[in-house]
Amino acid sequence: MFETRNVTLTVSLPDELADLAEAVHAEDPAFFARAIVYALTRRMVFGRLQEARSPDEPPEPAHFPGLKDGQPHLMVEGRSS
Repeated sequence: MFETRNVTLTVSLPDELADLAEAVHAEDPAFFARAIVYALTRRMVFGRLQEARSPDEPPEPAHFPGLKDGQPHLMVEGRSS
C-alpha cells in the first residue's frame, strides 16, 4: 500500500487533553495512530486544495443541501430559527 516509518512527536497539550491522549494511546494504540493519520491527512488534503485554487479566485460560499435556503438553522423543540 505505502511505506511507513515511526515518528516521535512531542506536543504540549492542556493537562486534561494530555491525560485523555495518554489514556487512549495506552488502551488502543492502533486507534490512536489511525486518528493521527486521519487528522494529518485531512490537513494535507485541505492544503493541497487551497494551493490548487487560483490566488484571485474568491472562496466558494458555504452551501448546505437540504437545509432551509441552503443555510444552516437551529431546530429547538420542533421550531426552526
